[in-house]
Amino acid sequence: MSVTFFVLEAMLVFSTGTLLARHAAERNGCRVRLRADVALAGTATLVLAIAGSRSRFPESMALLIPAVAIANLSAATDAQTGYIFDSVVVFGAIVALAIGYGEGRWQHMIFGSIAGASLPLALHVASDAKGLGFGDVKLATLLGAFEGPTDVLRTLAIACILAGAFGVWLVLSRRSALRDTIPFGPFLAMGVLSIAGWTVWR
Repeated sequence: MSVTFFVLEAMLVFSTGTLLARHAAERNGCRVRLRADVALAGTATLVLAIAGSRSRFPESMALLIPAVAIANLSAATDAQTGYIFDSVVVFGAIVALAIGYGEGRWQHMIFGSIAGASLPLALHVASDAKGLGFGDVKLATLLGAFEGPTDVLRTLAIACILAGAFGVWLVLSRRSALRDTIPFGPFLAMGVLSIAGWTVWR
């Protein structure tokens, strides 16, 4: 697969996702601004696409690049509005199904989705939806479809460690209280970006 394919894939998924996110935000009475976080998310996706063309695992990168695009965009909207929009997740699912169908990776996607949903759903139920929102559950499920069971569990582990460390820092620095919540979407994005970067350079 050429660099052109990966770059076009990244641009198409990220730009379409951005349009869907802005439309969904307007319907919810909020706005998604094209701030530095959105620009950074798009740039990181594009850089990964260029690097991914040199990977020894092009089939995996074909799934990881849209996963990073959707996760980065969802991280930006979660940070700005507190929402991970259904329309963006559904669009991501359509992309995953299209690629999965083309490569015959149905088992990979099904078990990945189950693995991705398991821990976030348990936390969502255990916290009575106060500790982890259902948008995070849906995003993690989608990432599982893209990544497969092993990599999505690694993504969740990275996200939980980073979120926990950030939460401790907020409390110790008295910037936040124990009962305050923080968006989990950005940490999921960091997790999947870490896995994608490892896949490129391993």
